[in-house]
Amino acid sequence: MPLSQAARLFHTVRFLRGGQILSRIRHRLSSPRIVPTRSATVQKWPRPWPLHALLGPGLVAPGTFEFLGERGRVETGADWNDPARSHLWLYNLHYLGDLNAAGAQSHEEELRDLVQRWIRDNPPGHGVGWEPYPLSLRIVNLVK
Repeated sequence: MPLSQAARLFHTVRFLRGGQILSRIRHRLSSPRIVPTRSATVQKWPRPWPLHALLGPGLVAPGTFEFLGERGRVETGADWNDPARSHLWLYNLHYLGDLNAAGAQSHEEELRDLVQRWIRDNPPGHGVGWEPYPLSLRIVNLVK
């Protein structure tokens, strides 16, 4: 560690209480523990969602998506995080925006399968889908 970084660390740590230092060390050494839960049940919303879909569907055929003018297939679990795809394209894939796209009601079973496949292929905490931005938009789409 260069001297300037060591000096900065010292000047930061000297103002912390012992409990704060121990907590930071514990936080660095431990990884988050994901507690398995039983599967959530899907419930019907009692009335139609009041907002209209603003975007068209990205799912153009079973397993085929089109975002940003680029078409791609998701055939395996690894395709959800394909390094050959742009990060923005993968973000759009993980939003699951088709759940609220125009015409979503006409293929509910296919969308339900898409959600189940996403859950199966994207273990908690791993991959693009668990980054904060796609996670927050996916939560909104699932709630709607």
